Amino acid sequence: MKKFYFSLMVLCLTGMTSLYAADVLTLTTTEGIGATLNAYTGTNPDVTVVIPSGYTSPEFSTSNIILTTIPTVIKNLVIKGDGTSPTLMMKGFTLPVSSLTSFTVKDLTMKGIADPTSGTIALSNYFAQSAVTISTVTLDNCTIANFRSLFRMNAGNNFTDLTINNCIIRNIGSYNLFNPGGTLTNLTVSNSTIYGLNGNTFALSVTSPVPYPATFKISDCTFDNIDLVANKYFIDLGAANTTTVLTITNTILGKTLISTAKGIQLGTSYTVTNSYTTSDWVTAAGNVTGFTAYANASTSLFKSPSVYTSDATGTEASIGDYTLLDKSLGNIGDPRWYKVTGVLSPKASSKVIAVNGKKITLNEPQDIAIYSVTGELLKSAVKVKEIATGNLMKGIYIVKAGTAVQKFNIQ
Repeated sequence: MKKFYFSLMVLCLTGMTSLYAADVLTLTTTEGIGATLNAYTGTNPDVTVVIPSGYTSPEFSTSNIILTTIPTVIKNLVIKGDGTSPTLMMKGFTLPVSSLTSFTVKDLTMKGIADPTSGTIALSNYFAQSAVTISTVTLDNCTIANFRSLFRMNAGNNFTDLTINNCIIRNIGSYNLFNPGGTLTNLTVSNSTIYGLNGNTFALSVTSPVPYPATFKISDCTFDNIDLVANKYFIDLGAANTTTVLTITNTILGKTLISTAKGIQLGTSYTVTNSYTTSDWVTAAGNVTGFTAYANASTSLFKSPSVYTSDATGTEASIGDYTLLDKSLGNIGDPRWYKVTGVLSPKASSKVIAVNGKKITLNEPQDIAIYSVTGELLKSAVKVKEIATGNLMKGIYIVKAGTAVQKFNIQ
């Protein structure tokens, strides 16, 4: 394991912003996450664990990734990939009860079982435990597949802010993407693609101790192939819930998988802006309101939507390509699928384009261009191996180098 330091801005418990040199623990391909953190002897509250390419996921064969006994000095924990989006096979995280202030997972491919599946999606729940209080939980720039549930929020879980950003999530089993329980104040899902769901997408109908979340924001997202099981909701916030503020912006709802699928249940009105349903979005109850009906099916809007297959081993959603074919709607849904200058590849290999700090580097000299998510050309250069990004504002951008296209964030 290698250990080094870099500067990172973090938010203190007092609400003041301070500068820490976060401890970064870079694993070998065979080191466990839990064992490495348990052995941490530093005094820094900010620790980042880096997963390398070729990681063997040693904890996968035994149990969850157990973090309950990590030193209590660690307050802000980040688990991230090394820039190659390495694969972490996992059953789930078991987190400390109350010592963490923030928990972030980013730049990883995470799977509960391997592709193709050898059985039903019933082995793993990404987050499934009780009595855990964490102020901020974030999933950023991850591909997540083959879990029974993503957040099975049992009683006693207490989150203030839960954010999913810039992720692809597919093949989630009967325990729903979100399962109700505990308390959650703010839920944000942005710049993400979610498809292949057996159960409810967002099962958030909780009345005790309080209805939750207080705010639920969905923006710039693409959903497709959801609600395989009868009578499941896209969003269930409870028929009597009149307190949750739900807003949906620049989002596409694609195909529902069964005619008895349900839409949105909420005991008050919600706000929808610039969002569409395809013609194969069919719900029997809880119909969505405020969406514009797109005249054609998801197969006409997207390049190659996911396909659900069922056999004796269970059900599995194939990997989809949701590049927009019909540009008459403008740039809508997950920005990674916007069509840029005729190139349909949604994401390049990290070996071609690498975003590092305040610059983009290429594996060989190429023409390069940086666009806004609306398609505006912002910067370009001819036959270079790098281009600076330090003058760009915070936000999402698209870089094209040769024939490769990739979305990136400036934070």
